[in-house]
Amino acid sequence: MKFILIMFSGDYLEKVEADAVVIGSGAAGLTAALTLAEGDSKVILLEKYPFIGGISKLGMGLSAVDPHKKDVAFKFLMDNLRWRVDARLVRAIINETIYAVEWLKEKGVEFDPPLELEFGFKMYLVKMPEKIEFAPEEPAWLGEARKEATFQGGRTYRLIKTLFNRAIEKGVDVRTKTPARKIITHNGHVVGVIAESESEETIRINCKVVVIASGGFLHDKEMLKKYCGFEFGKDLFTMHGVELTGEGIKMAWEVGAFQDIESMAPQFAFIPGEGRWHGELDLMLAVWGEPRNLWVNQEGKRFINEELCHPEKRDLMAMAIAAQKGRCAYVIFDENIKKAMKEGVIYPLYLYQPPLTKVRDLDSAIKRRLERGERNIFIADSVESLAIKIGVNPDTLRKTVEEYNLMCEKGYDDLFFKNPNYLYPIKQPKFYAFRQYASAYGTCGGIKINEKAEVLDKELNPVPGLYAAGDCANPLMIGGLLRVAMLYTFAVATGRIAGKSALEYISKFKHVEA
Repeated sequence: MKFILIMFSGDYLEKVEADAVVIGSGAAGLTAALTLAEGDSKVILLEKYPFIGGISKLGMGLSAVDPHKKDVAFKFLMDNLRWRVDARLVRAIINETIYAVEWLKEKGVEFDPPLELEFGFKMYLVKMPEKIEFAPEEPAWLGEARKEATFQGGRTYRLIKTLFNRAIEKGVDVRTKTPARKIITHNGHVVGVIAESESEETIRINCKVVVIASGGFLHDKEMLKKYCGFEFGKDLFTMHGVELTGEGIKMAWEVGAFQDIESMAPQFAFIPGEGRWHGELDLMLAVWGEPRNLWVNQEGKRFINEELCHPEKRDLMAMAIAAQKGRCAYVIFDENIKKAMKEGVIYPLYLYQPPLTKVRDLDSAIKRRLERGERNIFIADSVESLAIKIGVNPDTLRKTVEEYNLMCEKGYDDLFFKNPNYLYPIKQPKFYAFRQYASAYGTCGGIKINEKAEVLDKELNPVPGLYAAGDCANPLMIGGLLRVAMLYTFAVATGRIAGKSALEYISKFKHVEA
């Protein structure tokens, strides 16, 4: 009750005036804040963590649409989304991507030459930084992975750093360790934000607009279970240590925003070893790079074409795993396949890298993990013994392996049509099984926005002065669209749209004041 009394009595440690408050300092938040500042607005950016960027530092780049193929791209997205998403919003995103990359270049973000994708998209990889320096307060992120030359996540560290520097130059008041707690409205209009300082004192910021760009709710176990049906840390994992707890979504709902439950979904991504194997390159290669492996579910039955471990399809792999009994699966291979891995695995770890990376010393990697108490690696001298170790019926697994080996011998997968070049039998002891679960980078959805990034209320009318950008308002996981870099693309595009729309709204106040 103390908070409520303070709030209504006006007894705040600090009262601040601003044109706009942006909640969250990831790609969407920084883009929105800088756009607003370039429009001569006084902007305060609130970040609950002691560091900037959140998981937006861990990306590779974003896609943009060829202006001559924007209709092809629009049709591709809408057909994949089954037209269940606001078509005007999708069109706005496509149109914005045409200019977003050039805007980023103007700010100083450097990209590799674009790569042609399907359906009118081009992929713009941010130039790999020579060095990635993380703040002392930041979580471990990906263990030792960033020390590997093959690790491509972290390219957008450079993008975030550049946008942050430009925002500071334009006068954005960036406040870390300052979480937003409540959005204030009066007669349905946004008029301010209640925040909490590092010393847990209350701050009131009076403003004309608020942009929510605070990410998803992956680490809020109650929300994840209620809206997505997963239990974080049990049947859904992630690779990063940034807690995404859905505060921005909850604040929007508290002021009457439409609860867009249909759009709420994990950003599925298959990340080996419960998301903890990024420091073990050989383990990653053995799983991510090898369609020659055999995959079975907890019933001991093959359930996918193993080519889904390709970097363009790993979101589909995660979805397939999540649909199995126990929401887990097993990667099975033998000594012959393990030997072949030393000559080079088939697929690259990340998109747009050359394949045939060699597994250096898988035995040592396995030993290290087992010595650390790894619970997802199993080794046996027979298929039946392996089945017992992984809790699968031995007869069922033996039959699965026998049927699979017959397909390998005849060179035709009459079950899932796997490329015959990848049909390697499981025959030579020892036999290995790596248990895998579905993973996610974060979540999408929760706040419904229109093509102007305006937050919509329960009657689907805009909440005056309230905008949202990035994952908290991203409905594209309805179609499972992790491909064509749509997460980062959506973040930057909606950040720009929200910033420009908010400037238009603010200008009405300035016109009245004049």
